Amino acid sequence: LNPTNIAFTEVTRANADMLLVANHPFGGAAGVAAMKERVAALAKEEALPEELRRKLAEGNDPQLFPELVFGVILSGTGVASVLPAMITPRNLRSNVEAVESCRFTDDELARVRAVLSAGW
Repeated sequence: LNPTNIAFTEVTRANADMLLVANHPFGGAAGVAAMKERVAALAKEEALPEELRRKLAEGNDPQLFPELVFGVILSGTGVASVLPAMITPRNLRSNVEAVESCRFTDDELARVRAVLSAGW
């Protein structure tokens, strides 16, 4: 489960009584590149609230991407955990921090997930 197939969270949300674990949350190198492009475009999308666009525009912050990826997968989806590959201790620290200190609200994450689910 990753941002390129986030629409599957409709199924996970309906099965939240199960222990659901997402694997491969970043979608590989191609998924990362595609998501970064989408985030840059979303930051300019006037249909989104200004505060959300401001947060999405913080593209130089290395924590933005993991916070957004883990947030759209974990917040309100019924998914209890993710299993990302962590190549370095820095990756591990970054991923834990992204889950513990996400800058996005649940409502903001739901808006981003809805846009991604629509294939935007």
